[in-house]
Amino acid sequence: MFCPRCGAEYTQGVRECYDCCIPLVLAISEERRRENATFVRVLTTEDLGDIAYIKSLLDASGIVYYFTGDESLSVPAELMVFEEHAGEAREILKGPKLADSTALIGEPGGEEQGRACAAVTVRDELPGDAGTIWHINEKAFGQSGEADLVDLLRSRGKLIASLVAEEEGRIVGHIAFSRVSLDGGGRELSGAGLAPMAVMPEMQKRGIGSALVAEGLEKCGAKGIDYVVVLGHPDYYPRFGFVPAGQYGLRCEFDAPEEAFMVIELRAGSLLDVSGTVRFESEFSGV
Repeated sequence: MFCPRCGAEYTQGVRECYDCCIPLVLAISEERRRENATFVRVLTTEDLGDIAYIKSLLDASGIVYYFTGDESLSVPAELMVFEEHAGEAREILKGPKLADSTALIGEPGGEEQGRACAAVTVRDELPGDAGTIWHINEKAFGQSGEADLVDLLRSRGKLIASLVAEEEGRIVGHIAFSRVSLDGGGRELSGAGLAPMAVMPEMQKRGIGSALVAEGLEKCGAKGIDYVVVLGHPDYYPRFGFVPAGQYGLRCEFDAPEEAFMVIELRAGSLLDVSGTVRFESEFSGV
C-alpha cells in the first residue's frame, strides 16, 4: 500500500498515510512516487454522500486521488488528482447529478496546484530557537512534559542532535536525539534515542515529521552513532528502516508494547549478537 501524495509504503491493513492523512492506494509508479508529484484541485464539496459517490466513480476509473479535510466537513472537502488525470476526472464528474454544494473547479492548464509538502528546510537548532522549540513541543503534545524534557537535556549537554524544520522562515517542527545505553549488551556501542519529535498541530500531515526523522538519522550516522531506537507507531517508523527491537533481543526499560519499540542500525551489523535492556537518559523518567 502506498500514499499517492508522498509515496510512502505501508504494510497491509493500514488505510491512511500517517503524514498526509489521505487514503492509500494499492500501487503507484516509480515516476509518481516522487517527493514533489503535482496534484491539482478539480472539485469542492460539502456533501458526504457526494464524496462516497465520487470515490466509487474514481476507484472504478483507476484515477489516483485524495480528498482534503476531515469527516466532519468543518471546511469544504477538496478533490485532488494527479495533474495528468485532471481532465479525465472532470469528464467523469460532469455527468452525475451532484449536490448544490459540490462544484467542479479549474480548467485544463489553469488548475490550482498542490504539492506533497511546501518547501521545508531542516537544520540544527540555534541558540535563539529554544523558546520556539518549547512552544512547538507543548502544542504538539498538549502538555509541557516533553517541552521541559528538551530544555533539561539541552541544559545538561545531553542532546546528540536537535533539529528544527522551517517553512517560509517559520519554525514548525522539532526532533531530538539523546544517548541510550544497553545493559548486558557485551561490546560497547554508541546508541541514540529518537524523542521527542513534534510538529505544530496545524502543520501536521504534510511530511514535515518524515523530513525531520530522515535528516536526524543522517546526522546521527555522521556522528558515529551505531543504532537509534524509538518508541512510536509501528506503522510509521518502518518506512525509515526501523524494525521491532525484539528482533535483536533488545528490550525497552519502559513498559511499552513490543511492536512499538523499534530500532535501526546506522552501522550495518552493529547489533549482531547483542541483547539487553535499552536505557534512556535519566531525564526521561520524569516525563
